Amino acid sequence: MTLEPDNWRHHLRLAYTAWGEERLRAAGRTLTLLPDFPMAHWLAATVHVARGSLSEAERALEAGTAVESAGSAKAPKFAAVALHWLRGLIYLARDDETRALASFERELSAETDGHVYARECCANTWYAIGALHFWRNRLPDARTAFERAIERVAIHPMARLGLAVVQKNMGDERGRAISPLPDGDHPRPTFFDRALCQAAADLLDSLPAESNQRNDAARRAAHTVEAALADAAAVAELRVVDGAKRAPDGGSVRGHLQRADVLEQALHVRRGGQARGHRQASVHRVGGRLVGLTRG
Repeated sequence: MTLEPDNWRHHLRLAYTAWGEERLRAAGRTLTLLPDFPMAHWLAATVHVARGSLSEAERALEAGTAVESAGSAKAPKFAAVALHWLRGLIYLARDDETRALASFERELSAETDGHVYARECCANTWYAIGALHFWRNRLPDARTAFERAIERVAIHPMARLGLAVVQKNMGDERGRAISPLPDGDHPRPTFFDRALCQAAADLLDSLPAESNQRNDAARRAAHTVEAALADAAAVAELRVVDGAKRAPDGGSVRGHLQRADVLEQALHVRRGGQARGHRQASVHRVGGRLVGLTRG
């Protein structure tokens, strides 16, 4: 950035790897150099979501999708991804099912536009649709949505858990045979994905129980995720270590990060002194919409 301060690519990379105010500034600089770039709007929106400023996040997403709107005279320079998905989640947080589903459908309609992350984003979109149908007790629709998510990302642990729970509730014995963690040749989810999945499973198992048992399950779930977030912060610090050095467990830093690249997770836990505050804020969302299936 020092050598090429007017190159938007450098500021975008900084926004992608940074968090908080640093991400907002880098995203803003990217948009100054490359107006209407949708990913910069999305990156800014993620900070507002983490802060609970959903109106600010929605404004950023609206700006990011304005270029592709039907009435826009401009042709988008880059394919957009995840903007309608995140907007749909915001609508879900407001219990606006109609607008949420409409946003999800718009995200799914762009699956074949060629974006490198389209398949993964559509898997997350189908999962969100499945979680919505699950809590509306539309179990056949939920099963279909979870299956669509798994078709796109076979290792999606929350979709696999959702499918197992739905089939169990429908009296389908196949649900007992579905593991949230796939076997065989599929790569395993990150340890943070596994922690979220375990937390959701604990909460789901407690739903028929008495209130004190549900509270115990919620505490276990929060502890599971908090521990994973603490590990995430530790792994994040390894980013500044030379790749040739060894991690504490004896494996290379590169191998460790390949097994658990937690910085790409939806919670957006980032390095530095801000990590602890974001950990605490995120843990309190575990029992709610963040996990999806475990909505309170």
